[in-house]
Amino acid sequence: VELSDYLDLFSTLGVARYYVDATPWYLYSADAAASIRRMSPDAHIVINLRNPVAVLSSLHTRHVLVGLEPEPDFARAVFGDPRPPDPTEFRRSLDYLAAGRFGEQALRFTEAFPPEHVHFVSMIEMAQQPQAAHLALLESLGLEATPLDDYARYNEAKTVRNRAMSWAAARVAGSRHSSRARRALASRLARRFAVAGRDPLDPEVAQRITEELRDDILLLEKASGRDLSRWLQV
Repeated sequence: VELSDYLDLFSTLGVARYYVDATPWYLYSADAAASIRRMSPDAHIVINLRNPVAVLSSLHTRHVLVGLEPEPDFARAVFGDPRPPDPTEFRRSLDYLAAGRFGEQALRFTEAFPPEHVHFVSMIEMAQQPQAAHLALLESLGLEATPLDDYARYNEAKTVRNRAMSWAAARVAGSRHSSRARRALASRLARRFAVAGRDPLDPEVAQRITEELRDDILLLEKASGRDLSRWLQV
């Protein structure tokens, strides 16, 4: 994506003191932290802390839902044979363990920005006490701590109701070289064949993922200054 195309996304917003870009994949990108620092050295970074086991399970479900993941079994998708090299944006995330190494990913931002510009928030706190978590984040950003009228949840867990129809929708919308617009169309179509909820995760699979990511979780704990020991207790 060209820089001019990215800046065009903000062209209709007019003059503002702050602009917000909520893009989870910046964390996974090897280049985003340095690029953001060059472009906007005064930027503030907000990193949402969520147990990588839950994140990877959710990511796998979404990939299956939109037809990007050919392996419906989560354990085989994570620990099966290595995937063929594929540099395309979303298919790189099929390396689930690499996608879940949040410690080394967060470190790129804590090394690129001063500590007062990198803010960590807890997904659990946001879910259980959304107003308190929201106000605390605003205060850490130096903004007026004004609560919202509503703390509705969005993008709640979904799972495939009809995998054949989901795959058909994804193939209609695009292939491995599909454009962003075609992938978005695939996602909208696939969601029509999904239902709320998610299948329970096998405790043995959760334990195995936790052990694989143990050192990285400890790295994230150090980088964030948060107690993440509960993530290691599967």
